[in-house]
Amino acid sequence: MIKYIAMLLCVLLAGCSPYSRKLIEWNMLRPTPYYDCLEKPEPGQWSDDEVTVSWLGHATVLINFQGTTIITDPMLSKRMGPKTLFGNNIGIRRITKTPLDFKELGAIDIVLLSHAHCDHWDIPTLKKFDKTTEAIIPVGNSDITPKGFGKTTELSWGKSVNINDITITAFEVEHWGYRTGSPNTPRGFNGYVIENKNCRIAFFGDSSYIDKDATYLNHMHHNPPAQIPSFDISKAELIPAYWQNRLKEPYYDLCILPIGDYYYRFNHMNPEEAWTLFNLVNGRKILPIHWRTFILSPVPINEPIERLRKAAGAEQSKIICDMPGKSAVLKK
Repeated sequence: MIKYIAMLLCVLLAGCSPYSRKLIEWNMLRPTPYYDCLEKPEPGQWSDDEVTVSWLGHATVLINFQGTTIITDPMLSKRMGPKTLFGNNIGIRRITKTPLDFKELGAIDIVLLSHAHCDHWDIPTLKKFDKTTEAIIPVGNSDITPKGFGKTTELSWGKSVNINDITITAFEVEHWGYRTGSPNTPRGFNGYVIENKNCRIAFFGDSSYIDKDATYLNHMHHNPPAQIPSFDISKAELIPAYWQNRLKEPYYDLCILPIGDYYYRFNHMNPEEAWTLFNLVNGRKILPIHWRTFILSPVPINEPIERLRKAAGAEQSKIICDMPGKSAVLKK
């Protein structure tokens, strides 16, 4: 059934760009590679005296923050996108299995949602949480937030909330937040700093590295370049001021940074930019996300991590959880 619906979409989108038609073909008509996770997290064995993190794919990171459990952009469905009449999502499918089923996550105290795009804001997954969980969301997104959470808090940039002696602060990233319709729909989009006196984590959600206005961003989203853009370090060195204004703390024990889908140059940062930003804000460890989970652009599946490792050079030990399912304890 899905195959035939996809074929119909290909016909309906015949007037779209060749890449748009190709993306539908890759994700719905061809037998996309489907990878198993080589490691399986065991959150039930994590110590509540430590900060332990595990990458579950795309932008989903499970965190035990000294006894408080946090999950970012939980996306555990086999496909991203709206539901069909048959109850299944129709859209781009995972190429790497989730290392944990929902019931294996254990009790979750906090859900952090960065923005409303379907690969970060997965309604079927969100509906599984209950009143034991609090949701932190960007402003203007309450209408698409399932009602089963114990509490939902909207945070605008620079605002904070305190839960279990953990302070969560929203900060500005370079992205956009619409769900459907026009990019001008007023939905917020956030990064988050998670901290207490012992540890500080920056979760960047989805972001480019460079500054741009909304008009240019929308143009580049719908008119992507003919080839994957290269990294120009001379231009990157002109960027730091506005990131330093947004992340003012002296260091971050962990930076959760996106490194994939940089074909859309003005919507997503590439691995070299992620490494530059990681060092700019004095990161101690980097957990790379937004790759090897969905085919969202022509970027080769493993190229992002290969380029990040090359950028890190002799400091590759700072990269943690470099494959879905891997876990790490943050050490002081």
